[in-house]
Amino acid sequence: MAYTVLARRYRPEGFDSLVGQKSVADTLRNAIRMQRIGHAYLFSGPRGVGKTSAARIFAKALNCETGTRPDPCLACETCRAIAKGTAVDIIEIDAASNNSVDDVRELRESAGYSPLRAPYKIFIIDEVHMVSRAGFNALLKILEEPPAHVVFIFATTEPQKLPETILSRCQRFDFKPIGEEDIARRLDQILSEEAISMDSEAVRLLARYAGGGLRDAQSCLDQLITYAAGSRIEARHLAELLGLLGEDELVNALEQAARGDLAGVLAFAAGLRGRRLRAGDVLDQLQRLLLVLLRMKHLGPAAGGTDIPPALKERCQRYADEQSSEGFLAALELVQQGRNSLQRGLDPATTLELALLNLAHLKTLPTLSELMGMMVGGKKKSSAS
Repeated sequence: MAYTVLARRYRPEGFDSLVGQKSVADTLRNAIRMQRIGHAYLFSGPRGVGKTSAARIFAKALNCETGTRPDPCLACETCRAIAKGTAVDIIEIDAASNNSVDDVRELRESAGYSPLRAPYKIFIIDEVHMVSRAGFNALLKILEEPPAHVVFIFATTEPQKLPETILSRCQRFDFKPIGEEDIARRLDQILSEEAISMDSEAVRLLARYAGGGLRDAQSCLDQLITYAAGSRIEARHLAELLGLLGEDELVNALEQAARGDLAGVLAFAAGLRGRRLRAGDVLDQLQRLLLVLLRMKHLGPAAGGTDIPPALKERCQRYADEQSSEGFLAALELVQQGRNSLQRGLDPATTLELALLNLAHLKTLPTLSELMGMMVGGKKKSSAS
């Protein structure tokens, strides 16, 4: 039997299992409960946050054989068919490959026919921003005066590319990036179902690496399970496969830089060259850690260090206390300069090494107040001469 990837196997089936989008789920449920069902909805947000899943759940709720209800039964033939993508009255269209005016005219013609087996004929159009301008113009008429049995659900990662004439005819739902805690909690549930062991630090690193997208996290977890080949998944597996450093390594690097330990920093950078690491990911991790440490400095470990593993919290708080706020801001600027250098196409390994060396020289650089003093002093000397 063909293997089904985790992202499909653990796709949310009902509103209760839609991770991190409670306001969207509650509003759609209330629309059904109050019988205020619109004819056109726009689901916008980053990739992998549940837009298409929410569209399918909403379609189940509208067309469930037990009646239109806020929470579909998930057991009737219609609910199961929608989950499989085989329901005849739920038409899913990929606008990336069906975006011409002829495609939209065909859609309009199909919308004119009554649904075969359900109360509503529902069109779910993914990546709707890729519809051509002529296609959008052809879509306007049916959006203005749609048949009573038709509901449109548009999904997009780039709502700003849609014409205002389309946006004004839709109820818009903005899907937010899913929080790290929500992603980690969902990954823990999947690991439990799959009877797979994974370090809590590795789960947290993976949730952070996903950048708010649960689908990305699930896809990476699939890779990690295969890579670990049945053994317990640890943080080192993420470092080897995904190019992520363990948080203890990042803290060590910052401590070496703070001491001005150039030999240690150079040895650390040389070690990174021999590993399958992406410089951009390492800089992103450094940037995030510096922000967390800055929060710890001003808010304390309880409020500011919630993302820090307990074993590292004392070291991180000590580091945060020893650094000035100006030093943190300067370090963040140096890391950002490294990111900008990568975008300009400079050698990634060299860029990362230079960013680390700059951090190690940070204490030798003049502060802003010292620079201002130098400028004022220079002006006075010029005036005197």
